[in-house]
Amino acid sequence: MSLSLDTRKNAFPGIKVLRALYASRLFRTVFTIVVLVGIWQVIAVLKDTSYLVPRPIGFDFDVPHSSVLAAGWHSMTINSPTQDPLWSHALISIRRALIGYFAAIAVAVPIGMIAAWWKAIDDTAGSFIELVRPIPALALIPIAIIWFGFGEVAKVAIIGYA
Repeated sequence: MSLSLDTRKNAFPGIKVLRALYASRLFRTVFTIVVLVGIWQVIAVLKDTSYLVPRPIGFDFDVPHSSVLAAGWHSMTINSPTQDPLWSHALISIRRALIGYFAAIAVAVPIGMIAAWWKAIDDTAGSFIELVRPIPALALIPIAIIWFGFGEVAKVAIIGYA
């Protein structure tokens, strides 16, 4: 019977579990976020300059802006006649994105199918598409405001273009 000098293999029985856990992408992502928020918290506590580096986690949830987490919670659960909660704004943005996406599909798919069938349409529409394709959507915002105004149509048109 020989004794092995390499005892690292069985030194810590949970090492296989830790290696498997660390191999998980979700664990690495959550671990990274927790470490970064922890560093942020330490810097905010040590510097004590809440106007420059606010605390990510505060302990006074009754004060609306004592920390970033408390301010976020306050904006999500606000019940005021003059302000809407953040989730209602998020739903409006999601609705705009979906309308723009499906409007772009409704316009682009028929044009693509027609351009695939007729060479003349392909040359005409293809030239126009290649002309406007490199223009970023951000650059078209002033034109969309001039053409469509400040309403929903301009916002949906920019999202559809993008």
